[in-house]
Amino acid sequence: MQQTMRPSMIREHHARTAAAALPFTSVPPGRETLEGKDVSSMAFTPQHENQELSTLTTADIVNLESDLQGITAGINRVCTSDRSQSLIQLEQELDKISPHSKTAYLDAQVQCPSLVSDQRKLVFLERDDGNAAAAASRLVDYWTNRLAIFGPDRCFLPMTLDGAMKGMESDIVHRRLSSVLPVKDSSGRAIIFLQPGRRNFDEFSPEQEAMVWWYMLETALEDPDVRRRGIVYLCDGRGVERRHYNLYLMRIITSMSMCIPYHARAMHLCHPSAVGYYVVYPVLKSFLGRHLRLRFKMHRGSDEEIVTVLGRYRLPRACVPTELGGDLVVAMEAFVAERLVSERLVPCQTQSNSGAAAVAAATSVAVGVGVPPAKRRLVEDNRTSHGMGFSFPTASLSVSVSSTATKTSSNSKKAGKQRKRRRKKKKSGSKRGMVGDPRMEKSIRIRLANPHLPLGDTLVLGGFVFNTIDEAGDEIDDDGIRLDQRRNQLSRRIRLLKKGEEEGNVMQEAA
Repeated sequence: MQQTMRPSMIREHHARTAAAALPFTSVPPGRETLEGKDVSSMAFTPQHENQELSTLTTADIVNLESDLQGITAGINRVCTSDRSQSLIQLEQELDKISPHSKTAYLDAQVQCPSLVSDQRKLVFLERDDGNAAAAASRLVDYWTNRLAIFGPDRCFLPMTLDGAMKGMESDIVHRRLSSVLPVKDSSGRAIIFLQPGRRNFDEFSPEQEAMVWWYMLETALEDPDVRRRGIVYLCDGRGVERRHYNLYLMRIITSMSMCIPYHARAMHLCHPSAVGYYVVYPVLKSFLGRHLRLRFKMHRGSDEEIVTVLGRYRLPRACVPTELGGDLVVAMEAFVAERLVSERLVPCQTQSNSGAAAVAAATSVAVGVGVPPAKRRLVEDNRTSHGMGFSFPTASLSVSVSSTATKTSSNSKKAGKQRKRRRKKKKSGSKRGMVGDPRMEKSIRIRLANPHLPLGDTLVLGGFVFNTIDEAGDEIDDDGIRLDQRRNQLSRRIRLLKKGEEEGNVMQEAA
């Protein structure tokens, strides 16, 4: 017979979990994972769940089912009153908050006024259905938590890959802890895919993971329709162990879910591991808060069974990642490429072929696609010290490089000798790295666009792989060519290219 919880037990539990779920900025908790910890006292048990469900009103139940099923997700939740009047009311509510409690918001007004504009404030008013007091509280909490997660150096920068997320492109692509899917569900809601089993706190801190998660939410909320319809979480629970969670991260998740102006419609956890199901997620549910906890669903079974269940929640197979048995392939390289274009970090070409080439080139430079781990680390270290100060070459630059290189070869004796050597190589099998090698051509484009980038980094980004050390201790590429020789080739090609451009300019002036 199931034990009935006394009201005093409920109050005691909620007081305990509420204290544990205070904003993580208040008292920094221990960073230890849940390994070896007795967290049973913090778990949200089935008894707690039954008690919480018994407190739901009819309106609560209707809203809950509507969110889970996506029935009312298309309703526009915007403030119905006059916008200017709503903004006045919001300012009045902000004035009521003590300066000590809104220091981050006040700093944002000075350092990044465009990020606290009236248009931005309307987003918070829209989220809270025109409730100025609730919107003011959320806006202040938003900046308090953003400062705590991103730090003072990043907090007040635009939420772009060249701003607050500068240098984190590779982490977005390769860690894949959270991602915005390129499709929406049947109700037009955005989908964020989480993979906590890939988490490693020794390599990627909770703050860094929160930064990526925050960025994903912000990119989804750029769509006004998503701000009204909301966001659905899909989570892959395979392989989750105690070491993949700590209380600090849970506090961050709670704070983010409460301060960012979005509607969390549902969270579907698929394939939970035994440890996750019985230990981790009961504790996590204590931190999620009542709204998201009620919308937290765990699904167990085969891939086909789970895909069938998700379909009942307006998540058809085409919207479900292949990791969960669906048909959608999650390609984070494509996501980063699209963001680079939409954030105007690379030009958007009108011609499809050249545009795709430009995006591909930009993405390879940004995330190190195709770069070996050791050399990718070299490039990432360079980013850390100098920032992502790359400017991305366009397809038109590639055309100008090729045409100018042809002029250079005709006007240079050295280029003529290279042509002779190439003719000889055709008979015996030419080596890559000479004129016409796509890796060298790409390295030239990158170097011309980024003249301060070290030659070694440029070659690696161009596609050369130096994974062998010879007896003299020199790095050698796949063709047996030393790194210093490749540097000399690159320098010589660029010198000839610039010389050809100068001669071409002189001839034009003479004409």
